[in-house]
Amino acid sequence: MRLSFLLAGVPLLAQASVEQSIVRKERALGADLAAQTRLDSKLLGIGAISEYLDWIGDRLSKAVAQPKFNYRFDIITHAEVEEPFGFPGGFVFVPAKFFLAARDESEFAGVLAHVIAHIEQRHGVMAARVARIRDQRSPTIFFMGPRAGSHIGAQRTSVVMPQGQRELHLRNEVISDEFAVPLLVKAGFDPT
Repeated sequence: MRLSFLLAGVPLLAQASVEQSIVRKERALGADLAAQTRLDSKLLGIGAISEYLDWIGDRLSKAVAQPKFNYRFDIITHAEVEEPFGFPGGFVFVPAKFFLAARDESEFAGVLAHVIAHIEQRHGVMAARVARIRDQRSPTIFFMGPRAGSHIGAQRTSVVMPQGQRELHLRNEVISDEFAVPLLVKAGFDPT
């Protein structure tokens, strides 16, 4: 009886070990992508601005119930990037022009919470897996132009993507918004 009870926990331990291994690999991938981004972009290392970004980022990351990653926030100057983005493992990059364009602290924190939500939900990694698995020989193509109502009036570059990826992307956007709003409230920001 006791042996069967102990053996019942083995699949859970194995699953936890596999999960930890996957998270380590995602951190390594994110670290590589972040290092390349730092090489390709100029980091804006102004003390007060970096400290402020870290303060907001720290409040948000501490509000995550069971964070998978430790977060690092950097401000970059890059002419083509208008909105914050992140990589697996908790690496978040904020374009200086976005920092300057935010109407208030809550709006700025809201977009960071959205990026954290994508990372916590592992949307980038999942989308890459789906794209690799999906048969790309005859995709239905969808044209995505500038996003109406995007944050701070920023307009995204047009993208052509298979229909299935578009649907996954849109679903992930909704999931990230649903994750971000309670995160903002818990961190003490106004989500409205």
